[in-house]
Amino acid sequence: MHHVDYLKSYQGWLGRWLLAFDGTQYFHSTEIHCPQCTTRVVTERLHYSHALVAPLIVAPGHSQVIALAPAFITPQDGQEKQDCELRATERWLTRNAQRFPSGAVTVLGDDRYAHQPFCALLTIDQWHFAFTGKPESHAALYQEIELLAKVGGVQQWAERHHKGARREVWQYRYATRVPLRADMHPLYVNWCEVTITDEATGERLYHNAWATDHTLDPTTVHPFGVAARTRWKSENKNNNIPKNYGYHLDLRQLRARPAIPRPGAGHAECFRLPLPHRARTTPCSTCAIRSTAWCAPSWSPAGPSSMICRP
Repeated sequence: MHHVDYLKSYQGWLGRWLLAFDGTQYFHSTEIHCPQCTTRVVTERLHYSHALVAPLIVAPGHSQVIALAPAFITPQDGQEKQDCELRATERWLTRNAQRFPSGAVTVLGDDRYAHQPFCALLTIDQWHFAFTGKPESHAALYQEIELLAKVGGVQQWAERHHKGARREVWQYRYATRVPLRADMHPLYVNWCEVTITDEATGERLYHNAWATDHTLDPTTVHPFGVAARTRWKSENKNNNIPKNYGYHLDLRQLRARPAIPRPGAGHAECFRLPLPHRARTTPCSTCAIRSTAWCAPSWSPAGPSSMICRP
């Protein structure tokens, strides 16, 4: 993609590229499990799951996202604690940071990424960040914001923007050099809050706040707000696609060869694999009934072959 200049249209926001990280779970069970499962106890019952961190190149105005190789959240050798989203992302950065030019990437993430050790790790490779910062998890940051607001240290800015026939008011509050956490040696960040309201009705349409290392002033807060908001694409344009459009993953596909329907099985007895499927007019290879039944590829060591029914 780089050699054919496909990435050019994704460049130019907060540096060069916006790289959004988000974790998603792709398997869950209270019975089926393997040594690579993450476990947790809910209401005195053990739950097993598989999850990954999906890195995506995103850009405002693009309905498509570019999905990069994921980082799987799995137990690590020599570690007593369970793996987590942040550790998986750190491993991804260790493997892939050198593929990007220095200072060419801004990382987007939710509140859990606004973690001082992780932000410090990004600065080593001169990567930038814009992470959601919630008051309940960043008490020291918001205490500083509250004190600065009392003495005029929080700047405010407002702009009007048209979205179709609707006129929106974008209100910004931002402050510079505030501590990310209460510490003797805190990481100082810049903070920006965006509130969008409908000018005609006064209805609040959007609200969020971020911690970032990007410079904020009246000329940069709007491009920053537009770019930081594209993190939602990681959920809507990537994670929800396989969840809502039939790309079902099942742990049986990852662990062992699934069972094959017995020869001569009835049409309703045909076993199906939990793979993407469509209505097919191909006759079922097991019961030889031609119909528009839901079908899926049958399993073979070499991969999918013929069609079998999905009742």
